[in-house]
Amino acid sequence: MKRIQSVVLLVALGLVLAVSPVFADSPAVTFDNLTGEMLGNGPFTLGWEFTVNTPIMVSALGVFDDNQDGLVESHDVGIWNSTGALVVSGTVASGTVDPLTDQFRYVSASALLTPGNYDIGAVWVDGADPNLFPGDVTGFATIPQITFLQNGFAAGATLTNPVNTDSPMPSYFGPNFQAGAVVPEPSSILLMGTLLLGVSGLLKRKLR
Repeated sequence: MKRIQSVVLLVALGLVLAVSPVFADSPAVTFDNLTGEMLGNGPFTLGWEFTVNTPIMVSALGVFDDNQDGLVESHDVGIWNSTGALVVSGTVASGTVDPLTDQFRYVSASALLTPGNYDIGAVWVDGADPNLFPGDVTGFATIPQITFLQNGFAAGATLTNPVNTDSPMPSYFGPNFQAGAVVPEPSSILLMGTLLLGVSGLLKRKLR
């Protein structure tokens, strides 16, 4: 009797966890800096490598807005997986068209990132829009679902996987993204519900 009740409680808890959000949309990276430095030898795709620890849903791609007063140029942004395949991309518009969250302007995007290593990068054609270089970043933090690995860059004016690095220091922000809760598939919820109903029926028969 007690064993069956325990199973029912565990299944019910699993169902609640399955349909509950893991966390609200949040910037993947945060820091204290409000201004950056000019890129003097562009063009480059600038960015950073990170590990996803638990599945996350990308909801927006962002670009650092120096002084938070609007971007001079538009910037293509992308995320690549460990095989070099482009998972998601978008373009953050110049000016103040795209909304500002903290120090970044974001454009909507949608992509599921499962555990593994990824690169994020954004195109910087010249020094019109400053970014953050190694040694400049203060108060750096990430959401707990990812781990920052190292900075990255690739030469050229087109969006390219930034696989080169000059240090593991937080820098080349550059790009950022917002991540939200992973929503379970309807089939998973249905399976959990069916299991719960089956265990409940077993409990009723036991009580009789």
